[in-house]
Amino acid sequence: MLDYYTVNGTRIDGNTWPVSADALILAVLKPAWHEIHTTTDPEGIGSVLVSGDHANYVDGYYECYDNTSVSFEYVLGDDFVDDYRFVRYEVNGTPISNNSTTVTGDITVTAVFESKYHDIHISADPEEGMVYVPTHPPTKEGDTVSFNWTTSSGYEYSGYDFTSGEFSNPSVTSSSCSFTMGDTDVSVTIHFVPTHTVTVQVMTPGGDASLVNTNPVGEGKTVQISVSPDTGYHLDYLTVNGGTPTTSTTFTMPASDVLVQVYFAAGVTTYPISITASPAEGGIASASESAAAPGTTVYVSVGANSGYRFVNMVVDGVPYTDESISFIMPAHAVTGIAYFEEETLYPITQVVSPNEEAGFIYGPSQAAAGYSVHFSADPADGYHLVSFTVDGVSIAGSSTTITMPAHAITVSAVFEENPVNTYSIFLNVSGDEGCGTISGPKYAAAGDLVTVTVSPAPGYHLVTLWVNGASQTSTSFIMPAQATTVWAEIEAD
Repeated sequence: MLDYYTVNGTRIDGNTWPVSADALILAVLKPAWHEIHTTTDPEGIGSVLVSGDHANYVDGYYECYDNTSVSFEYVLGDDFVDDYRFVRYEVNGTPISNNSTTVTGDITVTAVFESKYHDIHISADPEEGMVYVPTHPPTKEGDTVSFNWTTSSGYEYSGYDFTSGEFSNPSVTSSSCSFTMGDTDVSVTIHFVPTHTVTVQVMTPGGDASLVNTNPVGEGKTVQISVSPDTGYHLDYLTVNGGTPTTSTTFTMPASDVLVQVYFAAGVTTYPISITASPAEGGIASASESAAAPGTTVYVSVGANSGYRFVNMVVDGVPYTDESISFIMPAHAVTGIAYFEEETLYPITQVVSPNEEAGFIYGPSQAAAGYSVHFSADPADGYHLVSFTVDGVSIAGSSTTITMPAHAITVSAVFEENPVNTYSIFLNVSGDEGCGTISGPKYAAAGDLVTVTVSPAPGYHLVTLWVNGASQTSTSFIMPAQATTVWAEIEAD
C-alpha cells in the first residue's frame, strides 16, 4: 500500500507539488498489516498456533502482511486430549478443507472439536420384564460397555436388538450385555416374554369355559375366565390349582402355571347379566358371570383406561361409587352401566440444571390432578445430584414422588460438578417398591475408601451389593478411577 511520494529523491507530503523542470517521481509503498485472532470451539479447551512468512505474535493475536499465506496448528489442553477430537478449521465462521489460508484482511481462525463420548440408551420390552432398567454413562469409541439386569418374576429373557448406533463384539446372556462402543450413540433393547400358562378344564356337563387372556400370562396380571352355562345350568364353582371353590371368574396370576377346573350344576334357571362401560373407550366393566341363578352372589368390577377416571356405576337401578361391588342375583335379567369421564392432563416441564450436559431427569410429561407422579435423575460423569425442585420448591433425594396439582408444573433436577480429580458414584436400589434405601457419597477420588449405608424396610434384608456389576457382601469398597454404579439388591425376608 502507498506510504509516500519522492520528487527528485526528496520526500513530500501529500500528492501534489509545483513542477518547474523535469522531475523523477517515485511512489514508495509499505506492506499492509492484518490481525489474526485464534480460538477453539468449544472455547477454552486448547489453542491455535499460526505460522508463515512475516506472521508475528503480538499481545494476544498474530499479525502479518497483506496477501501472506499462513498455516495453522491446533494444540489441545492436557485435560481435553482424551475427550475431544479435531473436526475442522473455520476462517471468519466459514469452514475450510485444509489448515492454511491467504490473509487479505483481519481474520479469526477457529479450531472446531467434537466430544469423543456417546450416549447409551437401554430399554426393556416389555418394561415390566426387568426389575429395573439399568443406565450407563456416556462412553468413548473403542471402550467396553457392560451392564446387568434382573429379570422380573414371571418373565424370561428372549433376545436383544441394537436398534441404532455403531458397535462391535456384542456378548449377551440372560442377565448381562457387553459390547465395544462405536463412534455414535447406541440404543439396545432387551426382550422378555411371560413364562406361565393358564389351562381351563370343564369338569361337568352343562356349559363351556375359556380363558379371556392370551397365554402365557405374566405374574401379577388379572386373569379372566369366560363361563357360559347351557340353558338349565349354572356355574356351580371353579377351582384354581385345586384351591378353595369359588364363583369368582377372576384371579391374580401367580408365579406358576395354573389349572382352572370349572363345574356346572343343573336344574336352576339362570338369567343373563350385561355390564357395559360408558363411554366404551372410558374403561372396562365386567361381571363374574354372564348369567346367574336367583340368589347367586355376582361380582362386578370396573377399571378406567388411561386418560379417564371412574365416576360411578348403576346396576339393576342401584347406584354404586366403588369400583368393585357384589349383588344377589334377582329372578330377572340384570343390566348395568359403569360411567367414566375424561381427565384433564396437565403438562410437566422437565429441566436439567445448570445445563443439559449435567445429567438426565426421568418422569412423565403430563398427568391428571390427584395422581402420584414419580421422578428420578442420573448425573452425567463428573456431576452429582443435589436436589429436585418442583415449581421452585427444593426436594432432597435421588428420586421424588409428588401428587399432581390441577395445573402445569416444572420439575428440575439440580446437579453440581464434582470436585477436580473425583469420579461420580451412582446409588440405586433393586427390589420391590419401598423395599429400602441406600445413601452415601456422591463422588470420591480414586483409591478412597467409600462406605454406603443400606437401610432395608421392615420385612426386607440386603442380599448383596453390586459395585460396577461385581457382587460383594461388604458395604465398603475402594474407589476405582472411573464413574461407579452401586446397586443394593434387597428382597423380602
